Amino acid sequence: MAWIVEKLQRKKGDCWSTTIEALETLERRTFPKSECMDVRAELSKSSTMCWVVRPAQTIPKGHEGPSVLGTIIIQVARGGRYRIHKLSVAERWRGQGMGGVLIDHFLSWMREQGEDRECDLFVDTARQPAISLYTKYQFTRVRHISNYYGTDRDAWYMQLLL
Repeated sequence: MAWIVEKLQRKKGDCWSTTIEALETLERRTFPKSECMDVRAELSKSSTMCWVVRPAQTIPKGHEGPSVLGTIIIQVARGGRYRIHKLSVAERWRGQGMGGVLIDHFLSWMREQGEDRECDLFVDTARQPAISLYTKYQFTRVRHISNYYGTDRDAWYMQLLL
């Protein structure tokens, strides 16, 4: 299946509600309950950006799958600083390069902003595929944080300077 990546624009209506519901479903299926965020509240903030991956074609009625296959949610800070708050891909679509496509779109946008830019993130030390993906995009491990996600669940703080 072919897919498209688009920067989500804040708007109202059925399409917006359907997209938010799909993002909430993806969030619940990807992360433990203790790490799930309120997607609607997060995306209502002016300091949050989001790119989504959608199927490139309309799926015939009765054969619908998720309307959002993956997403990257970015928190924007002052001075050219960004944080990857969430990167998630529906389980069926993992390992097919979709996470990399989302990072590519975000980093391209980030470079277009000019000047020096910085992006950081926190990632569970047990999520080796995620760590490998971020390392592929030149994020470096800056600091190990014990119990970041709870007892015996550590994180890497990773950073990319452009």
